[in-house]
Amino acid sequence: MELTMDTNSIELAIALERLSLIDTYFHVNRPTSNKLQGNLVIDMPRWDYNDSSKSGHPCLNALINVGFTLSDGPAPEQITPETSGKIALTFGCLLDIAVGSPALGEALPAGKHVVIEGGDLNAHRSKRMERSLMREALESAYAFASTRLIETSSLSPMGTVTMSLPDYEALIDQIEKKNAN
Repeated sequence: MELTMDTNSIELAIALERLSLIDTYFHVNRPTSNKLQGNLVIDMPRWDYNDSSKSGHPCLNALINVGFTLSDGPAPEQITPETSGKIALTFGCLLDIAVGSPALGEALPAGKHVVIEGGDLNAHRSKRMERSLMREALESAYAFASTRLIETSSLSPMGTVTMSLPDYEALIDQIEKKNAN
């Protein structure tokens, strides 16, 4: 089977293979202000990328933590007895996610006119695939968590609460930088 693509996108070939909720929390306090600020934190403390050399298709297994806080002013770094009075809502999900691309097999696409100076084309394609799989895992985690927050908060005295959308490319860069240190 030959797969040809006109763009650099490989998103259509990625499938969500598993999404498991490990833990979740939701806590509401009476707001002290009507000008609350939201703080969304998404972290991927662990992931395992398989480049398809062993399994026949590229896949990524990840542990993703999505946390959201509504507070009076900037969200505190840590919730302590002193800072807890500013916090109106805390919410979070810890998820185990697997995404893969079984349709591609070992064929990791590259653009028709990709030129890698002094580099390895296979390594370049493998890195692109890993980033695409990371993005899909992060988007899936966010979608699950935001739906769970809407559902849970709609039953609370605060009413329905939504989270802001993250910048996934900046988030992936941040996760990779954190992992490199």
